Amino acid sequence: RTTTTYRKRSSGLTGRAQHAIGVSTLSGGLDWMYGSLEYDNSTDGPNSTLSDHWTGHQHQVDLWSAVTTQIRGRFRPDLSGRLSFVKGRSVQSAYNVGAICDVAPLWQLKTGYGYAYRFPSIADQFARDTYNRGNPDLASEITRTFVATIAFASSSGDFSAHLTGFRQRISDLIQYQYDPSIFQYVPRNVNKFR
Repeated sequence: RTTTTYRKRSSGLTGRAQHAIGVSTLSGGLDWMYGSLEYDNSTDGPNSTLSDHWTGHQHQVDLWSAVTTQIRGRFRPDLSGRLSFVKGRSVQSAYNVGAICDVAPLWQLKTGYGYAYRFPSIADQFARDTYNRGNPDLASEITRTFVATIAFASSSGDFSAHLTGFRQRISDLIQYQYDPSIFQYVPRNVNKFR
């Protein structure tokens, strides 16, 4: 009988600070995250041997900040950004630019643009099991998103409605593809999806 076991561990610490200056609010923080994934594939019996074992781990430190302000009472822009540091990888950055505008009594227009990333998971990078083989050379997925929302709220506050539209583009999407030379699925970066 074959037994397959995955052990996943994760932990983290976070710190936050916020300060108001007139009509503006500044905030920032520090995040530390750790994750590990371990795989065992063993066979029970009189000649039991460990047939496969692997482990992967990743430390990540993020620095982030944000600023929100109000201009002439009707227009409120905000800007936020994040830097991520992972050992063995280049520094990744993400940011969001947005604004809320009171276009008429009870009506608001919200717009925003975001540039974000997703690091490959530990399994994407390090897996070595029956069906999958990790790829340590994967690039991070990059997402660019534009969002617009028109919002209505009744004067009594009993009713509100929002209509949102967005356009999103993903580059270096991580997708598992079958590799016939090793009879396993390997994650690779592709750029054919929108």
